[in-house]
Amino acid sequence: MDYEIFNYNVWAKEYEEQVNNLSKRIAMLKEQRKQCTAAYTADELNKRINSLYSMYLECKHTAIMMRKRAKEAA
Repeated sequence: MDYEIFNYNVWAKEYEEQVNNLSKRIAMLKEQRKQCTAAYTADELNKRINSLYSMYLECKHTAIMMRKRAKEAA
């Protein structure tokens, strides 16, 4: 039982780290987009931002789910 809780907490932490990494990367791309003058480049940046944001949401949701499972297993 304790091993299961530990795993859920480790996994949650890993997902939370990815949430932070993705958030930083998204912020950086948004700054690049603000300085962009070419429309096609801005479109490419928007595609990357949207893709990373989907990953961000998935990681955030999974981290929350792992934390809940750790509490349930306790």
